[in-house]
Amino acid sequence: MEPYTKRTHHKICGFLILILFHVFNSQGQDLNSLTNKLKKSYPNEQAVFNKIALDLEIIMEKGKPVIKAKNYEEIIHLGAYSNQYTTNKIYTNSFETINDIEAFTEVPYKNRTKTFKVDEFKESFDKNSSVFYDDTKVLNFIFPGIQSGSKTILEYTRTLSEPRFAPGFYFQSYLPIVNATYTIEVDKQIDVEFDLRNTEGHDLKISKEESRNKIKYTYNVKNISKYKIENNTPDVKYFIPHINLRINSYDNDKNKTVNLLSGPEDLHKWYRGFIEGLKTNYSAEIDKLTNSIIKDIDDEKEQAKAIFYWVQQNIKYIAFEDGMRGFIPHNGAYVCSKRYGDCKDMASLVVNMLHHAGIEAYFTWVGTRDIPYNYSDFATPSVDNHMIATYIHDNNYYYLDATAQFSPFEIPSSMIQGKEVLISLGDNYEIKKVPEIDKQVSLITDSIRFSLKNGVLEGSGKVSLSGFARVFNNYKLDVTSEQDKEDYLKRFLSKGSNKFQLEDYNIKQLKDLDLPLLIDYSFSVQNYYQEVGDEIYLNLNLEKPFNNDQIDEDRTQSIENEYKFIQRNVNRFTIPEDYKVTYLPQDHAFEGDLFGFSINYTQKDDEVILSSEYYLDYLLMQPDQFENWNNAINKLSEAFSEIIILKK
Repeated sequence: MEPYTKRTHHKICGFLILILFHVFNSQGQDLNSLTNKLKKSYPNEQAVFNKIALDLEIIMEKGKPVIKAKNYEEIIHLGAYSNQYTTNKIYTNSFETINDIEAFTEVPYKNRTKTFKVDEFKESFDKNSSVFYDDTKVLNFIFPGIQSGSKTILEYTRTLSEPRFAPGFYFQSYLPIVNATYTIEVDKQIDVEFDLRNTEGHDLKISKEESRNKIKYTYNVKNISKYKIENNTPDVKYFIPHINLRINSYDNDKNKTVNLLSGPEDLHKWYRGFIEGLKTNYSAEIDKLTNSIIKDIDDEKEQAKAIFYWVQQNIKYIAFEDGMRGFIPHNGAYVCSKRYGDCKDMASLVVNMLHHAGIEAYFTWVGTRDIPYNYSDFATPSVDNHMIATYIHDNNYYYLDATAQFSPFEIPSSMIQGKEVLISLGDNYEIKKVPEIDKQVSLITDSIRFSLKNGVLEGSGKVSLSGFARVFNNYKLDVTSEQDKEDYLKRFLSKGSNKFQLEDYNIKQLKDLDLPLLIDYSFSVQNYYQEVGDEIYLNLNLEKPFNNDQIDEDRTQSIENEYKFIQRNVNRFTIPEDYKVTYLPQDHAFEGDLFGFSINYTQKDDEVILSSEYYLDYLLMQPDQFENWNNAINKLSEAFSEIIILKK
């Protein structure tokens, strides 16, 4: 063996340098090779996720489960415009800690790579226009040096202190994904359960490995396209493949099984601790206020309605979430004194005021229609994002959402239609389904009379809005400036053509939520009809709802509708003196599961009357229903082309 000398030292150093040269050279070549390969596979993409991974380790610490999560994201930048993906964010909150953040860019450089690390992370709160304060923090940063052929990597770890918030995983994203992996390694004394969603048609590989004390689950999918967001599409959770995780139970240090989220009863037990004592908390201020609201009302239901309307109209909705404050409401007296609160606070005030009035009401959790999950299927905190109050009278359930400023007492807010609610009945609970409100409840009627005067179509009309049609228009008409209100009415009442002029209007019953909202108005339309010789050609369909509303053939996502409704129009046209009707169109009608219409023409004395009705009868239209929809719209568009002919 050669003794260690300066000569051997230089040999070793030279050998190490050679190895490092080949390593860096190989790295550069590997990145170039990968980029070229992905460009061929994704020729129209600016960037792709080469790998997304979430590795969970669920272990017992100090007698309860703790979740440690390792996140990894790797993007290969393919195009010249991939710098749109330079900014990134890490979201965190008070229930978890973030550690070991590594974010950097690798750039090809002379057959090797250069690494540029992110050196600045700016912390901010996650805010939007409807949020007063939210404890969700955002770490904002920018990947440096991004160019075509570069690679960005983000990895970090999270420790979750609340095991009920076990994170799931999305297998699809805003960029194509080459490899997406979700692994869970869990101690055997912890019982976990998975809920797979929208995985049909995807080659999802699932494996399970057991060792002496642990079980490891792996879910992997390769080469999945990016998701597509289209107009009026529901939340991505409705259609992208993903998995939810919950911890059902665990065995503690005393070998006793502790239920955590084994079913709705466990979720309710946890939630119930957040509302303890809030219903019955006595306040002299609340007692005095409640009595002043109901002092002239004898009927219990009418008393409940009056209290609900007071909260709805006098407490300002401001979303607020700070740690457990995202779950625990303030007491009614506090909310009343501040005159603002979030959904939990407003529900707390409604329940407490009704209790002061001797009326039973119940705290109720619900997920809005953005969330596709149910308590009865997979009960976790991810099922809900909202709290309301429930009042039961003569076996009828009234879902009182005071955050919906203009919703009448009789119907729930539109955003919880069809959703399950979890009603707290003290030690017990009840799961009910909020009804989808029938289209007959939300009625739009518009009756007009018009005539022709000196080449101008002049008329007047009366609009009546009930149900959700009233609610959604109330927002436009009650909380805007006079100019904004007039501009909105010009669009809402528009008829004939873009030469429509709203001459005058009068709004009635705007504040009385139990009655239809009424609008009287007058209008004119220039150059709407054609006059040729002694004949007049006139299309009586001054309103053409749904005209040309065909769905694109390449659309793949379902379509969400706010509410079901019926629209009825009656257009009474006064025949000009010395003219008679020589052509009256035939009637048209179509009746389908989701949509229908009828258009009928009649002549009575000196009037031609067009009576039309349209209905929408769905909240979510599936892609296999698009063809029937388009067929109906084609029939409607054809019916709208009909004209009457008058001859002198």
